[in-house]
Amino acid sequence: MPRIRVPEEPNRIYGSVPLGANGELLLLDERQYRDPQPCGDEVGRPCSDSERNAPRTLLGAEQKRWLQDRLRDSPAAWKLVANQVMIMSLDVPARNAVNPDQWDGYGGERRELLATAQAEGIEGIAFLTGDIHTFFAGQVTPAGRQGLPTDGAPAAVEFVGGAITSKGLGDDFAAGGVGVDLSTGSAVRSNNPHIVYSNLTRKGYAVLEARADELLVDYRAPQSTQTPRSPMETLARFRVGHGSNQVERVDGPV
Repeated sequence: MPRIRVPEEPNRIYGSVPLGANGELLLLDERQYRDPQPCGDEVGRPCSDSERNAPRTLLGAEQKRWLQDRLRDSPAAWKLVANQVMIMSLDVPARNAVNPDQWDGYGGERRELLATAQAEGIEGIAFLTGDIHTFFAGQVTPAGRQGLPTDGAPAAVEFVGGAITSKGLGDDFAAGGVGVDLSTGSAVRSNNPHIVYSNLTRKGYAVLEARADELLVDYRAPQSTQTPRSPMETLARFRVGHGSNQVERVDGPV
């Protein structure tokens, strides 16, 4: 990730990188200013809605204000938010978030950020996420999930990149290290209707093209991470029409 250098703020790494008329990259820092996450650091540990949604900040007041201002004021067609932890909910069973270390542990701030973007009519928000080392793609509502009227309509989309070699969720489940069942893509999607694609086993990266009227994303992977110069293949292709906040598969059915 590019580091933003501000002489008067030597520890600051959040900021923006203009990418022309079609894109602006908004780099976040979701470690330095956050309140402690709820319910400890164990994936799958029970954590009530009241604990997850209690007042706490992931971004800190100053960074949140900066992000809201850039989303509002950016002239770019696509506001590409370089996001360090997943903002869509990851639920097992349905409506039970399993990882409070991501935005699921900061539900109040997530709702505020996305509801404000909707109220101000901001279009073209796409979260580009790392951390979890697993491919996901889907819609982001103020509640982080879809299924109930109270969740709200999608306000953004999210593309979660894979890992080149690091272990991801699929590796953790195979090793028995996580006490919930997210072992297959179908298990993920049956509990998370806002997630239109998941791949827990393949490694790779994403290629993104921001056009004035659409966002195009390819998920790419080598056939093997153990073989030098292994042939590459496209796992999935997606399209988001500007203003739609819906992730479409363009290479076949979900």
